[in-house]
Amino acid sequence: MRSPLLLSAVAALLLTLPASAAEDPGRAHVRAAAEAMGGEARLRALTGLRLRGVGHWNLLEQSERPTPPFLVMYEQFEEVRDLHRGRLRQRSESRGMVMDEWKGVTMLLADGVAAADFQGKWRPLGAAQLQDMQERLAFAPEHVLLAALDARDLRAQADTVLQEVPHHVVAFHLDRASVRLFLNARTGLPTAVETVDAHPEDPFWSVWGDVRTVLSFQAWTLEPGGLRYPRHWEWARNGQPHHSVTVTAVTVDPPLADADFAVPDDVKQGFEARRARKLDEAPVVRPDAPPVEVAPGVVQLPGAWNVALVAQDDGVVVVEGPLASGYSARVLDEAAKRFPGLKVKAVVSTSDAWPHIGGLREYVARGIPVHVLDLNRAGGATGGVAAHARAGCARQEAARREAPGRGRTARAGHREEPSGARPGAHGDRGADAVRVAAGTPAALHVRPGAAPAGRHVLQRAAGGRNRGGGRAREAPCVPGVRHAPEAHGLERAHHRRGQVPQALRPSQALKQETCRHG
Repeated sequence: MRSPLLLSAVAALLLTLPASAAEDPGRAHVRAAAEAMGGEARLRALTGLRLRGVGHWNLLEQSERPTPPFLVMYEQFEEVRDLHRGRLRQRSESRGMVMDEWKGVTMLLADGVAAADFQGKWRPLGAAQLQDMQERLAFAPEHVLLAALDARDLRAQADTVLQEVPHHVVAFHLDRASVRLFLNARTGLPTAVETVDAHPEDPFWSVWGDVRTVLSFQAWTLEPGGLRYPRHWEWARNGQPHHSVTVTAVTVDPPLADADFAVPDDVKQGFEARRARKLDEAPVVRPDAPPVEVAPGVVQLPGAWNVALVAQDDGVVVVEGPLASGYSARVLDEAAKRFPGLKVKAVVSTSDAWPHIGGLREYVARGIPVHVLDLNRAGGATGGVAAHARAGCARQEAARREAPGRGRTARAGHREEPSGARPGAHGDRGADAVRVAAGTPAALHVRPGAAPAGRHVLQRAAGGRNRGGGRAREAPCVPGVRHAPEAHGLERAHHRRGQVPQALRPSQALKQETCRHG
């Protein structure tokens, strides 16, 4: 039997050990990174930053193929960050592939409201742009280290080698996002911030499910007041180079005026209304744009995104499957109402544009064949066809496993390196349930004459029956389709009626302004 005196002595010794001796290695690594930037106290005392710089966006969704080189839009910007109140004001000008002249926009994040000034008129933005702007502040180097230190689940992971340099890796959660920091083991400075999170209200990125974003830093300089700050930033999404910025000037603790962050009251009200709109709930039939019968048996639904219904003797063909699963479910309801007794026999998708394919998974889940472009076949850097809904399946399964109250999904198959990821990498559950009719002979079900010439047919290999226009009580979690953006990227920039070009996307503020295909 151990002596009570000995146990008391051991307990007293443990109590007298320095806190650092019992500290998790991850927390120690982050404290060292904060010290390398100028010290935790200096970072917490920062009131704001003013940054000026130049950069470019790779138009991943608009380019001709899923691998570089991509079409490019150039930018010059100035932004002011109020770090204590979480406010951001950014003025940017852009020019490039679809914009011959420099055009500007001012975007504002203040008090949980996202707004933009287009040509002298303030307009409310939506939930997608709010998320973009909040992430721009949250994962910046001056904030992300403090967020890590404040996180209750901060933990060390295995060291790795990044850019041929040893790095410490720590992980934590920030709101819905899973975050990993890669900290240079030699300098202590953060090299990269990797996040995995969904963008459910973004018509471009919601398609991919959980999106992996890697923000990397280099060219660290010593600024006035002892702050060390990176002058070059690179964003990659799902393994592809997305955005690059070179900071040409840094002002530490600039004067901050409330007037610079003021949002008109009517814009605040408009923002609340826009934020309440869910992409999955976008209307198929609008009072101001009723369905049009363009020919007998051919009906155009000019809702949030154009869809056509073509009635044939043996069923209805749906042309386009855009936006979201809920949108497609309402299209099916509309088809059943307009053509009772006819099942929906096929869906034709005419584009590789990401919003065009956001609703295809609903049709695949109901066993409806989907016809897609030849060039959008499986493979390629963005994963190809027959993978679009895998991430959605993974999220559904993870949501069931996640502890109540977390409010986000788990991820699987996480790589050590924050690069080389591709869409769908986090969830291949159900991947065998669907096959593309070219390049994957096994388990294919290709009906002779079912597909128009030059198109592929996707069907459920499991042989689930076609439910037609009726909504399933609970659609099975099977993959849908995803396009590798290889086709007609150039001309698409000119035929979206009323949509502002992607040039003005420093925080992707304009993507949902008029997201309706003409």
